[in-house]
Amino acid sequence: MYLPVIFLTAQSKDSEIESGFEAGADDYITKPFNPKELVLRVNALLKRSGRKAIPLKLVHGVERLIINLVAKKL
Repeated sequence: MYLPVIFLTAQSKDSEIESGFEAGADDYITKPFNPKELVLRVNALLKRSGRKAIPLKLVHGVERLIINLVAKKL
């Protein structure tokens, strides 16, 4: 089973970003980040992998987003 990987990190040097992608990241986001943008990027990866997207309305005002893939809950 393919599981998309997004690196969410404070590491923003070009060499660190390159290392992240070389390590297998499908996307790389540096902090600080916009939670809505994170959900849009997650949804794009989920669509490409044939999975269900997360409704963007769930992110309004959220400071902390946890996605539990095992329980299939946000």
